[in-house]
Amino acid sequence: MSYHFAAQHYGVLSLYRVRGQEPRSARTRLVDRVFALGIGGLVVIGAEVIAGRAARQVEWLDPILASWWDPDPYTAWWDIYATPLFWTGRAIVAGSALLLAGSALRRGNLPRALYVLSVAAMVWMAFRLSPLLFVMVWSAQHWIVATALASRVAAGDPEPGGSRWYAFWHRINRRPVAVIMFLAFVSALLLPAMEVEAASVDEPSYAARFLPALMSWLTRADVVPWLVALGFTTGFVHYLLDRAVYRLSDPAVRSAASGLLTPPPGSSHQPTQDG
Repeated sequence: MSYHFAAQHYGVLSLYRVRGQEPRSARTRLVDRVFALGIGGLVVIGAEVIAGRAARQVEWLDPILASWWDPDPYTAWWDIYATPLFWTGRAIVAGSALLLAGSALRRGNLPRALYVLSVAAMVWMAFRLSPLLFVMVWSAQHWIVATALASRVAAGDPEPGGSRWYAFWHRINRRPVAVIMFLAFVSALLLPAMEVEAASVDEPSYAARFLPALMSWLTRADVVPWLVALGFTTGFVHYLLDRAVYRLSDPAVRSAASGLLTPPPGSSHQPTQDG
């Protein structure tokens, strides 16, 4: 999941670079990739490890770290190294973000600079928030960006011809606000089914607070295993779909996303094959 989110950061940085007419070179792409995968991906994993919150850390990671770093077998490695590692990670995040954002500002690309700073602020939270709160922030940012991209790309939907079915979707797609409202409506309808595995008597889920009768029925129905499987399956399928629909090196994807790749009016810069 960390790589998936970090790859999205790289794609968004590439879009802002193209629209802001920044230099298209191997160096600029490398800088974006290092920031996205390093700060947006590896540092997040490192923050969770330092805080002792990585999945199955006690069983597989702590013994390895202890064998490498602990001078005293009776002192946990994080008691010695956690504080300096926390501040080192924060310094790396802040320094990298300021350098990349400053470079964008010198070229007059404010949107790109703001996105860099927003990613850095989110990663900074990984050092301070509990795992649950950070995952909520992390996931919210990921889905907000994905929804915004979906609404903007759908606005370039070609004329559907004589099909009534495609004509209906075309009327929605050409209005970004309508796309967002449709996605929000579908998400609300699916929330009870997607949250069924999180239902609890002691700590009601969000869906249980709004639709208590439906959630009570779902948690007692024979369809619970199927709903849980559906939730996991759709999560993995969306990784595959993202790789297809956001792969801007593909000519068909660039054509569909031409509205995103087109620089502001009055610019002579042409869309590129960054992706």
